[in-house]
Amino acid sequence: MNLNEKANQLFLLLTELTEVLEQENKLLDQPNSKELGPLVTRKQELLVDYERELSQLAVSPHFFQTLNEEMKGKLRALSSRYQDAALINENKLRMATRSSQMIADRIKDEARKAAGTQVRGYGQTGGYAQNGAAPRAAPIAINQTL
Repeated sequence: MNLNEKANQLFLLLTELTEVLEQENKLLDQPNSKELGPLVTRKQELLVDYERELSQLAVSPHFFQTLNEEMKGKLRALSSRYQDAALINENKLRMATRSSQMIADRIKDEARKAAGTQVRGYGQTGGYAQNGAAPRAAPIAINQTL
């Protein structure tokens, strides 16, 4: 494969990877989207291919200089678009992770508070047991306030 064909292959791969990142960025605003899983899988596959291409090109240090000006410009513009999409993706994923951790922490705090509460049970006569109040686990409901 000559260098121009290699450049075209890299351009197509980077184009698809950038488009997948941009689609994922849109879907991350709707985290329950069923489309997110397959898109993340495709992104991971493309990243492996992209890293392989870059490592192969690292053997040809003068690769970029051998390209015509049009291809250089296209690759520069696409690389910039890719970097923008990757940065947005990183930030959105970081925020989603932080939000999930905050929810988990809040649930843990509520469980800790509820675990030591006195929960009275019913006695044999159908009324509250007089001496039956002991600390027990209490149910926690997860609702929109979390």
